[in-house]
Amino acid sequence: MAAEIGAFHEVMEGYLPDIVVGDTEGLLLEMPPNLYTDRLATFEEVTGEPLPFFHLDVDWGRTDWPTAAAALGANLTAAGTEFGLFYIGNLSDDSDRAWVELAGERAGAFEEARRECLPPRWGDRLCRSPRPQS
Repeated sequence: MAAEIGAFHEVMEGYLPDIVVGDTEGLLLEMPPNLYTDRLATFEEVTGEPLPFFHLDVDWGRTDWPTAAAALGANLTAAGTEFGLFYIGNLSDDSDRAWVELAGERAGAFEEARRECLPPRWGDRLCRSPRPQS
């Protein structure tokens, strides 16, 4: 995958020299967050530079999502990749207000987990994510 993305990036730079290629992936149930850390390390080996950005689309049914997302974000940021997370409500929410409120609650849960994941001095340690609960 990294080799294909690297080749795509190289071709696109020929047409659009200022192009920025990143990735959006899902954090699904039972998926270890370090899977993406490993893939992006391979991307950097292939292209010679870190992936510029990575956006995470969370499976909200995953009970450990705040901790897993925060750990992944901290590890990718430490490796030079900008990290973002999609905050959304549920399709089943009965109003726009309920959807926005749930999205806000999720943003707050992520930011709280992210603060707990930050090392005292940047680079002292990488965050660890517990295994997903069934």
